[in-house]
Amino acid sequence: MVTVPACYFLFIYFLTSTCKVQGVVTPADITQLVTEAEELYREAEEAVKNPCTLQTLNDYSTDLTRISARIEGVTASVRTSVPPHRPPAEVIANIENSMHLLHSKITELLEQVRGEIESSQERACYAPPRLYGGQRGRPKFNVTRDQIDLLGCEAGLTWAETARTLGISRSSLYRRRKEYGLTAPRTTVISDDDLDSIVRKVTAGRPHMGVTMTQAALHTQSIRVPKARVQTSLKRIDPHGATFRMRSKIKRIRYFSPSPNFLWHIDSNHKLAG
Repeated sequence: MVTVPACYFLFIYFLTSTCKVQGVVTPADITQLVTEAEELYREAEEAVKNPCTLQTLNDYSTDLTRISARIEGVTASVRTSVPPHRPPAEVIANIENSMHLLHSKITELLEQVRGEIESSQERACYAPPRLYGGQRGRPKFNVTRDQIDLLGCEAGLTWAETARTLGISRSSLYRRRKEYGLTAPRTTVISDDDLDSIVRKVTAGRPHMGVTMTQAALHTQSIRVPKARVQTSLKRIDPHGATFRMRSKIKRIRYFSPSPNFLWHIDSNHKLAG
């Protein structure tokens, strides 16, 4: 790992002998940064050498990116410090070289971690077989209806997750669904009485819970029903609450513009962007 030269301690002494103001890099900041960088470097290096999960590699990639940005920030603070907090030019040059070396090591390890992540994703990806029919073009993937039913319907995965699990693109999965007649929205077969019972439990103690929140709560229980059925169920189990929520409905304003650029509508703080 990178070793900070003796000029680093001279810089610490120089900062210690001056008063502290806002924006000045303190010795504690540099000491903590170097310690965290060395510890993270050792842990990430061990993770690359030894088998670990994909989530662990992603976490180390995020941490290395964050520590790399902090090193750049400290280097810039040292370079832009002003008297009487500015150390001699020779000390600044040595500190910048040390930080640059530390940043290079972290960046190099970060590339290794990202490469290991890509390799892990390739190993984890399922490669479906192809159908060779003697026709022109690339042979299509052999994805069966049972596979789509198992992952997309029984397991409750989204179509994007199903495509990723099968190792194909979303467009390829859509074509297979179209061939098998699976393009209709997936809904849960449930009676009105059972739906009312579940909605009553979900909305218990939450009188202001509307259609959208109730439908999202049902999705967490793998129950997918149309929005109209959720709205009707809420009216059946709590008609007074449904009426009360309708009273607070936002009345939309209808705009009239006789010509282009006659009326401008500015939403939130978009006028401050750019």
